[in-house]
Amino acid sequence: MQHNRALENQNDNLSLMLYLYNPRGTHLYLVERGGVGRCKFTMIDAQLTGLKRPFCTGLNGRFDIRGSCNGLLFITFLDINQSVYVLNPITRECLMLPIKESCSTRIVGFGFHSARNEYKVLRVAYDSPWFDNSTSAKADILTLGTNAWRQIKDFPHSCMKCLDMPSQYLSTVLVNGCLHWCRDGHIVALDMEDEKFGVVTTPDSSNGSPPSEVLYHLMVWKGYLTVVQWSYGDPSRASTHIWVMKKYNV
Repeated sequence: MQHNRALENQNDNLSLMLYLYNPRGTHLYLVERGGVGRCKFTMIDAQLTGLKRPFCTGLNGRFDIRGSCNGLLFITFLDINQSVYVLNPITRECLMLPIKESCSTRIVGFGFHSARNEYKVLRVAYDSPWFDNSTSAKADILTLGTNAWRQIKDFPHSCMKCLDMPSQYLSTVLVNGCLHWCRDGHIVALDMEDEKFGVVTTPDSSNGSPPSEVLYHLMVWKGYLTVVQWSYGDPSRASTHIWVMKKYNV
Protein backbone atom coordinates (compact mmCIF):
# COMPACT_ATOMS: atom_id res chain seq x y z
CA MET A 1 0.00 0.00 0.00
CA GLN A 2 2.84 2.40 0.82
CA HIS A 3 4.45 1.55 -2.52
CA ASN A 4 1.27 2.33 -4.47
CA ARG A 5 0.63 5.58 -2.59
CA ALA A 6 4.18 6.77 -3.25
CA LEU A 7 3.79 6.11 -6.97
CA GLU A 8 0.39 7.85 -7.13
CA ASN A 9 1.70 10.90 -5.25
CA GLN A 10 4.96 10.93 -7.24
CA ASN A 11 6.82 10.68 -3.96
CA ASP A 12 10.58 10.84 -4.54
CA ASN A 13 11.30 9.30 -1.13
CA LEU A 14 11.06 5.71 -2.35
CA SER A 15 13.47 3.36 -0.60
CA LEU A 16 16.38 1.63 -2.27
CA MET A 17 17.37 -1.95 -1.48
CA LEU A 18 20.83 -3.34 -2.09
CA TYR A 19 22.64 -6.47 -1.10
CA LEU A 20 26.37 -6.85 -0.55
CA TYR A 21 28.35 -10.07 -0.64
CA ASN A 22 31.38 -10.90 1.48
CA PRO A 23 33.11 -14.24 2.19
CA ARG A 24 30.99 -14.78 5.32
CA GLY A 25 27.66 -14.24 3.63
CA THR A 26 25.32 -11.80 1.94
CA HIS A 27 23.65 -8.90 3.70
CA LEU A 28 20.58 -6.96 2.66
CA TYR A 29 20.39 -3.21 3.34
CA LEU A 30 17.66 -0.58 3.25
CA VAL A 31 18.99 2.78 2.04
CA GLU A 32 17.03 5.89 3.07
CA ARG A 33 17.68 9.58 2.76
CA GLY A 34 19.06 11.01 5.99
CA GLY A 35 19.36 14.66 5.06
CA VAL A 36 21.15 16.71 2.42
CA GLY A 37 23.92 14.60 0.93
CA ARG A 38 23.43 11.85 3.50
CA CYS A 39 22.04 8.33 3.45
CA LYS A 40 21.01 6.01 6.26
CA PHE A 41 21.86 2.32 5.91
CA THR A 42 19.85 -0.26 7.87
CA MET A 43 20.68 -3.95 7.64
CA ILE A 44 17.56 -6.07 7.10
CA ASP A 45 17.10 -9.41 8.79
CA ALA A 46 14.20 -11.84 9.11
CA GLN A 47 13.54 -15.15 10.77
CA LEU A 48 13.09 -17.63 7.94
CA THR A 49 11.66 -21.11 8.35
CA GLY A 50 12.81 -24.33 6.73
CA LEU A 51 16.51 -23.48 6.55
CA LYS A 52 18.98 -26.30 7.19
CA ARG A 53 22.14 -24.24 7.42
CA PRO A 54 23.72 -24.77 10.85
CA PHE A 55 25.82 -21.60 10.88
CA CYS A 56 23.28 -19.15 9.46
CA THR A 57 20.18 -17.53 10.92
CA GLY A 58 17.70 -15.29 9.20
CA LEU A 59 19.13 -13.51 6.19
CA ASN A 60 22.73 -14.10 7.28
CA GLY A 61 24.02 -16.42 4.60
CA ARG A 62 24.56 -16.70 0.86
CA PHE A 63 21.49 -15.83 -1.17
CA ASP A 64 20.54 -14.27 -4.48
CA ILE A 65 17.75 -11.81 -5.21
CA ARG A 66 15.98 -13.38 -8.18
CA GLY A 67 13.37 -10.68 -8.68
CA SER A 68 11.21 -7.99 -7.13
CA CYS A 69 7.64 -6.81 -7.55
CA ASN A 70 5.73 -4.03 -5.77
CA GLY A 71 8.35 -3.83 -3.03
CA LEU A 72 8.49 -7.59 -2.41
CA LEU A 73 11.74 -9.50 -2.93
CA PHE A 74 12.10 -12.98 -4.37
CA ILE A 75 15.21 -14.64 -2.92
CA THR A 76 16.92 -18.02 -3.18
CA PHE A 77 19.44 -19.34 -0.69
CA LEU A 78 22.49 -21.18 -1.97
CA ASP A 79 22.16 -23.99 0.53
CA ILE A 80 21.74 -27.68 -0.13
CA ASN A 81 17.95 -27.28 -0.34
CA GLN A 82 18.02 -24.04 -2.37
CA SER A 83 15.25 -22.61 -0.17
CA VAL A 84 13.10 -20.00 -1.93
CA TYR A 85 11.23 -17.15 -0.22
CA VAL A 86 9.08 -14.14 -0.98
CA LEU A 87 10.08 -11.44 1.50
CA ASN A 88 8.63 -8.09 2.54
CA PRO A 89 11.86 -6.41 3.64
CA ILE A 90 10.09 -3.64 5.55
CA THR A 91 7.80 -5.76 7.73
CA ARG A 92 10.22 -8.77 7.73
CA GLU A 93 7.31 -11.04 6.76
CA CYS A 94 8.30 -13.96 4.54
CA LEU A 95 6.77 -16.93 2.78
CA MET A 96 8.67 -20.12 1.96
CA LEU A 97 7.70 -21.71 -1.35
CA PRO A 98 7.40 -25.45 -1.97
CA ILE A 99 10.26 -26.32 -4.33
CA LYS A 100 10.83 -29.74 -5.83
CA GLU A 101 14.44 -30.78 -5.38
CA SER A 102 15.85 -31.17 -8.86
CA CYS A 103 19.04 -29.93 -10.50
CA SER A 104 17.08 -29.25 -13.68
CA THR A 105 14.39 -27.07 -12.08
CA ARG A 106 14.84 -23.32 -12.26
CA ILE A 107 12.80 -20.48 -10.80
CA VAL A 108 12.65 -17.88 -13.54
CA GLY A 109 9.95 -15.35 -12.74
CA PHE A 110 7.92 -13.45 -10.12
CA GLY A 111 4.99 -11.30 -11.21
CA PHE A 112 1.66 -9.77 -10.24
CA HIS A 113 -1.87 -10.03 -11.64
CA SER A 114 -3.42 -6.69 -10.66
CA ALA A 115 -7.06 -7.53 -11.49
CA ARG A 116 -7.06 -10.44 -9.04
CA ASN A 117 -4.43 -9.04 -6.68
CA GLU A 118 -2.40 -12.24 -7.08
CA TYR A 119 1.36 -12.81 -7.04
CA LYS A 120 2.65 -15.64 -9.20
CA VAL A 121 5.95 -17.53 -9.42
CA LEU A 122 7.13 -19.32 -12.57
CA ARG A 123 9.54 -22.25 -12.75
CA VAL A 124 10.80 -24.34 -15.67
CA ALA A 125 11.80 -28.01 -15.28
CA TYR A 126 14.10 -29.60 -17.88
CA ASP A 127 14.52 -33.29 -18.59
CA SER A 128 18.27 -32.68 -18.91
CA PRO A 129 20.70 -30.39 -17.06
CA TRP A 130 22.03 -29.23 -20.45
CA PHE A 131 19.97 -27.49 -23.10
CA ASP A 132 20.03 -28.60 -26.74
CA ASN A 133 17.52 -29.10 -29.54
CA SER A 134 16.40 -32.44 -28.07
CA THR A 135 15.74 -31.04 -24.59
CA SER A 136 12.13 -30.98 -23.45
CA ALA A 137 10.73 -28.92 -20.63
CA LYS A 138 7.57 -28.00 -18.79
CA ALA A 139 6.57 -24.76 -17.12
CA ASP A 140 4.79 -24.61 -13.76
CA ILE A 141 3.20 -21.63 -12.04
CA LEU A 142 2.32 -21.07 -8.39
CA THR A 143 -0.12 -18.48 -7.08
CA LEU A 144 0.95 -17.27 -3.64
CA GLY A 145 -1.47 -18.53 -1.03
CA THR A 146 -2.33 -21.77 -2.84
CA ASN A 147 0.89 -23.66 -1.99
CA ALA A 148 0.56 -25.81 -5.13
CA TRP A 149 2.22 -25.75 -8.56
CA ARG A 150 0.12 -25.93 -11.75
CA GLN A 151 1.55 -26.93 -15.13
CA ILE A 152 1.15 -24.44 -17.97
CA LYS A 153 -0.20 -26.24 -21.01
CA ASP A 154 1.32 -25.83 -24.47
CA PHE A 155 4.65 -24.47 -23.23
CA PRO A 156 6.32 -23.50 -26.56
CA HIS A 157 9.71 -24.98 -27.34
CA SER A 158 10.73 -21.64 -28.89
CA CYS A 159 10.62 -20.05 -25.42
CA MET A 160 12.96 -22.58 -23.83
CA LYS A 161 16.25 -21.08 -24.98
CA CYS A 162 15.34 -17.67 -23.60
CA LEU A 163 14.72 -19.19 -20.16
CA ASP A 164 17.68 -21.59 -20.30
CA MET A 165 20.16 -19.69 -18.16
CA PRO A 166 20.75 -19.30 -14.41
CA SER A 167 17.96 -17.25 -12.85
CA GLN A 168 20.33 -14.65 -11.44
CA TYR A 169 21.36 -13.72 -14.99
CA LEU A 170 17.83 -13.38 -16.34
CA SER A 171 16.61 -9.83 -16.87
CA THR A 172 12.95 -9.96 -15.84
CA VAL A 173 10.45 -7.08 -15.90
CA LEU A 174 6.68 -6.78 -15.47
CA VAL A 175 4.98 -4.54 -18.06
CA ASN A 176 1.41 -4.43 -19.37
CA GLY A 177 0.41 -7.34 -17.16
CA CYS A 178 3.12 -9.60 -18.62
CA LEU A 179 6.47 -10.88 -17.37
CA HIS A 180 9.29 -10.43 -19.89
CA TRP A 181 12.67 -12.10 -20.36
CA CYS A 182 15.40 -11.27 -22.87
CA ARG A 183 18.18 -13.37 -24.32
CA ASP A 184 20.14 -13.03 -27.56
CA GLY A 185 17.81 -10.25 -28.66
CA HIS A 186 14.64 -12.31 -28.22
CA ILE A 187 11.98 -11.27 -25.72
CA VAL A 188 9.58 -13.84 -24.26
CA ALA A 189 6.45 -12.68 -22.42
CA LEU A 190 4.12 -14.53 -20.05
CA ASP A 191 0.66 -13.03 -19.59
CA MET A 192 -0.17 -13.02 -15.87
CA GLU A 193 -3.91 -13.34 -16.60
CA ASP A 194 -4.27 -16.18 -19.08
CA GLU A 195 -0.81 -17.69 -18.29
CA LYS A 196 0.15 -17.99 -21.95
CA PHE A 197 3.56 -17.35 -23.48
CA GLY A 198 4.25 -15.05 -26.39
CA VAL A 199 7.13 -13.34 -28.18
CA VAL A 200 7.70 -9.58 -28.33
CA THR A 201 9.50 -8.28 -31.41
CA THR A 202 12.74 -6.35 -30.96
CA PRO A 203 14.55 -3.87 -33.22
CA ASP A 204 18.00 -4.73 -34.56
CA SER A 205 20.71 -2.21 -33.82
CA SER A 206 23.68 -4.55 -33.63
CA ASN A 207 25.51 -2.41 -36.23
CA GLY A 208 27.08 -5.48 -37.78
CA SER A 209 28.40 -6.93 -34.50
CA PRO A 210 28.20 -10.73 -34.19
CA PRO A 211 25.64 -12.01 -31.64
CA SER A 212 28.43 -13.10 -29.28
CA GLU A 213 29.44 -9.43 -28.92
CA VAL A 214 26.00 -8.02 -28.11
CA LEU A 215 24.46 -7.86 -24.61
CA TYR A 216 20.84 -7.09 -23.72
CA HIS A 217 19.14 -5.93 -20.55
CA LEU A 218 15.44 -5.27 -19.90
CA MET A 219 14.12 -2.47 -17.72
CA VAL A 220 11.03 -0.32 -17.24
CA TRP A 221 11.15 3.40 -18.01
CA LYS A 222 8.06 5.47 -17.15
CA GLY A 223 5.94 2.34 -17.48
CA TYR A 224 7.34 1.39 -20.92
CA LEU A 225 9.17 -1.80 -21.80
CA THR A 226 12.77 -0.79 -22.46
CA VAL A 227 15.73 -2.68 -23.93
CA VAL A 228 19.32 -1.61 -23.33
CA GLN A 229 21.69 -3.06 -25.92
CA TRP A 230 25.48 -2.98 -25.78
CA SER A 231 27.63 -3.81 -28.79
CA TYR A 232 31.29 -4.40 -27.96
CA GLY A 233 34.33 -6.13 -29.40
CA ASP A 234 35.43 -4.19 -32.48
CA PRO A 235 35.97 -0.57 -31.28
CA SER A 236 34.66 0.76 -34.59
CA ARG A 237 31.27 -0.87 -33.90
CA ALA A 238 31.07 -0.34 -30.14
CA SER A 239 27.79 1.33 -29.21
CA THR A 240 24.94 1.53 -26.72
CA HIS A 241 21.31 1.75 -27.75
CA ILE A 242 18.24 2.23 -25.57
CA TRP A 243 14.92 1.22 -27.14
CA VAL A 244 11.61 2.30 -25.59
CA MET A 245 8.39 0.56 -26.65
CA LYS A 246 5.83 3.37 -26.25
CA LYS A 247 3.01 1.28 -27.76
CA TYR A 248 3.11 -2.23 -26.37
CA ASN A 249 4.20 -4.93 -28.83
CA VAL A 250 4.51 -2.43 -31.67
